[in-house]
Parts: sequence; C-alpha cells; structure tokens
Amino acid sequence: MAESGPPSRASGGIWKLLSALIGTVVLFVVMPNALQSYALMPDLNAKANWILLMTAIGMLLKILLGDLASGEFQYYKHGYDFCVVTLGASLSGASLQLVAGNDLYPGLSRMTSWLGLDRLTQDPVSQRLAFLILTLLISCLLAFVTARISRAIKDKNAPYPSLLSLLNYVLGVTLFGGYVLVLIAKG
Repeated sequence: MAESGPPSRASGGIWKLLSALIGTVVLFVVMPNALQSYALMPDLNAKANWILLMTAIGMLLKILLGDLASGEFQYYKHGYDFCVVTLGASLSGASLQLVAGNDLYPGLSRMTSWLGLDRLTQDPVSQRLAFLILTLLISCLLAFVTARISRAIKDKNAPYPSLLSLLNYVLGVTLFGGYVLVLIAKG
C-alpha cells in the first residue's frame, strides 16, 4: 500500500514552492529595478526600494507560512490571494485618498493622463481617486474570476487545471505587481 502524504511533497511540490519564492523576489525586487535601469519607469528613490523589499518579505512569509500550514503550495490559490491582497490595498488607498485634502500619489500623474482620467477632471486628487476606484473594481472582478477558477480546480471540474492554475497565478501576480508599482509611484 502506497504511503499517503502531502501531495505537493510527493509530486515535486517543493519545486513549485521554490519557483514561487524566486518569482516573488524577481517580481518585487529585481523587475522594478531593471525597469528603472532601462528607463522604462521613473527612478526609484530609497523609500521605493524599502517598499519593494518589505512587499517581497511579506509575500515570501505568506507563501512559506501558507505552505507550512496546508502542507502544499498551489499556484491557483496563490493567484487568488494576490487578487484579494490587491483588493484590500486598493480599498485602503482609495479610502485614504478620499479623505485626504492633498494628492497622496503624485507619481501617478503620467498614469492617470495615459488612462485619460485628466479628461474627466483637472483636479489631481479626483484623478487619483478615480484611478484607485478603477483599480478596486478591477481587483473585485479578478478576485471573483480567480475564486471561480480556484473552485473549479479544487472540485476537479476544470477542463485544463494546469493551464487555469497558471492563468490564476498570472492574473494575481500581474494585478498585485501593478499595484505595487502604484505604491512606489506614491512619492
């Protein structure tokens, strides 16, 4: 009789876990600095690097503690978690901007202009608030989509579980990574 243990350890789950840890460091520490080096985003100040480092550490702890608690790492769950974290963060950002009398995200002027939010209003505070509410709505939608995909994978109703798991992960990472770029544009 085969010994039953945590499925992730028996089926190469350590490699999934390691790839998620490395991917997190690349996404939150290496990529923003590389984008800056190639002038694809504004220069990062020391505070931005601290935000990136703290974000990476927080996500690494979340991955490790989640893996220890559940005994397995699942990409589809990780993607959903990224969407939920972004949902909470964008809600907090929008709430803070709503009650602030000044622009809390001055570095977003290029982004709001690129999205055409400057055509809605000339007030920078209103533009940032519109951007944060848009981010909140997108986060809500992607959290719903990734939750549905996660449920289908968990219930074994998904037609292509590996592909859908990858899609969940990419959606969550892209959403959260984009929001982190918003945070470092804050100052």
